[in-house]
This record gives sequence, C-alpha cells and structure tokens, in this order.
Amino acid sequence: MSSLSRFKVTVNSDGTLSTRRRSSQASNRPTRQNSMKTKSTFRSVLAVSLVLGLAVIAIAAHRHWHGHKVLTKLPPPPPGVTDLKFNEFFVLPVGPIGLEPTEKLRSLDGKRVRMLGYMVRQEKPPVGTFLFAAIPAQIHEHDNGLADDLPPATVRVAVPTCREKPVPFAPDLMALTGTLHLGNRAEADGRVTYARLELDPPTPSFFGRLFSVRSGQGAEKQLVRNTSRGATP
Repeated sequence: MSSLSRFKVTVNSDGTLSTRRRSSQASNRPTRQNSMKTKSTFRSVLAVSLVLGLAVIAIAAHRHWHGHKVLTKLPPPPPGVTDLKFNEFFVLPVGPIGLEPTEKLRSLDGKRVRMLGYMVRQEKPPVGTFLFAAIPAQIHEHDNGLADDLPPATVRVAVPTCREKPVPFAPDLMALTGTLHLGNRAEADGRVTYARLELDPPTPSFFGRLFSVRSGQGAEKQLVRNTSRGATP
C-alpha cells in the first residue's frame, strides 16, 4: 500500500481539503472474519470426523463380539464316541484304599472318547505327546522334578503327526477325540501314566483322498490349529 492510500481526502464545506489517516482495523476486519469462519468450519469437520470414527469402531467391535458365538455346551459326540469327564475318573469320595477307577472309566478302556480340558505347559515337553488336565496347569521339571501339583486325573495325549517332534503349547480349552488306554505304564520322561489318549488322525477330505493329501477335519488337526495361536515353550 502506497503512502497516499493510507490517508483519506475529504472536501470541507468551505472548499478546503482535509486529510486523515485510514483506520487499519476496518481494512483487516474482513480478513479476521474469514479466518474465524475457516477455524469454525475446521472444528466442525474435525468433530464430525471424530464422531464417525467412533461410530465405525463401535460397529466393528459389535460385529466382532457378536459374530463369534461362545459355545456353552458341546454338540453331541459322533457315533461310537462317549463323552468322558475328568471328574468321572475316580470314585468320590476317596476310600481307605485310595483312588479307585470308576466303572465308567474301566468300561471305556480301548474305546473312543471325547474329553474337554487344557494342555499342561511343560518346560521340556516330551516328543509326540503332552499332558492333558481339567484345569490350566504348569510344571517345572528342572525345579520340582516329578513332585508337581498335577491332579490325579491327568491324561497323556499322543499326537500321531508329531511322533518325532514336541507338540507346540496351546493355552485354549480343547475338545479332543481319540482312543482311551488304561493301565500303569512308565514313560520316557520318568512319569508313570495310568490313562492315555491316542488322538484320532485327521480325516482326509474328498479332494484330499484324490490327491493323497491329509486335510484338517479331525480332532488332531483341530489341535494343530489351536496350537498355532500359542507360543512354543
């Protein structure tokens, strides 16, 4: 702006000229109003974006939690399979001669059963097998040896596809189906097991049978899918 444009020239009633300095506030008023409008618009857009973002998160969370149904009851077992619970192993209350196997447990020796429980976390899991109990448990072989707190109704599970490698740990609740074997047996890790469960191998699908590829339809493959989410000890 030139020096002349900063002054306002007016003609007086007597014909003389007078000058006065222009007010800078008047010239800046439109600029300030535009700036305030811009800030107000930005704040409105930011508030709307925040509300929409929260709404999207809430919808996604709702779909996530309600899209996964939590099973409170197992479906009926397949034909030829009997459900066996850990509290059905021994006669309760315990008598003077100690633990006694129930009639149901003895009747299922050599038969296919389905059991629900947790994999025991071990520091040095044996190859091809793992311990299975009614509650989550962890044992420390280097510190306590065989003096652990595992419940008497603990099952050693054999995984046919992991005969030459340790089974990865899986913390989730699992339903396993296999053949039950009873009787005291000394294991390679020094433990003496009474109940053992030989998992059913994965069942080949139609295309798997055509191309001789094993598919994930059996209880063992379900275990492998569950262990893929857990950490290997």
